[in-house]
Amino acid sequence: LEVLAGIPGTVGGAVRMNAGGRHGEIGDFVRQVRVLDDQGRICTRPVADLGFAYRHANVRECVVLDVSLNLRHGDADAAQRRYRQIWNEKYATQPPLAARTSGCIFKNPLEQSAGRLLDDAGLKGTRIGGAVISEKHANFIVAEADATAQDVLNLIQLAKERVLETAGIELEPEVEIW
Repeated sequence: LEVLAGIPGTVGGAVRMNAGGRHGEIGDFVRQVRVLDDQGRICTRPVADLGFAYRHANVRECVVLDVSLNLRHGDADAAQRRYRQIWNEKYATQPPLAARTSGCIFKNPLEQSAGRLLDDAGLKGTRIGGAVISEKHANFIVAEADATAQDVLNLIQLAKERVLETAGIELEPEVEIW
């Protein structure tokens, strides 16, 4: 699971959105999940039923109760080195885990980087109230102590509009807003 280094959240949430990055996704490891469905039934669903895709799994109407993973035996030292490499890469390019963010705000459009599009649109450091687009990685919104949910939502909307205006691409949120 070293490919998931530095990805915040819970295991259930990671499965629900197939969390990951350029090094791999949780769906690469899932064997089955036990869920509580929208009818109140507990059932076990094999990986073949989960339809893992980019930031998607077929568990939207369910609560993930537990997850069985397929992990491989290997060299523990090599796995630790890989974990540290990925962690250090993220540490150098993303806000620290201690910062109040929800991870990446937007999905990457095909063959594009949402962070690059936001950066090219000049959005790093853009602030609305207590919410600010990270100077380190433009696909992260940092919620400072005085930020409100509305500040973050307004900043998301501004970012979407600016990228559409500058690049002609409509960004889709990766975070779920409800």
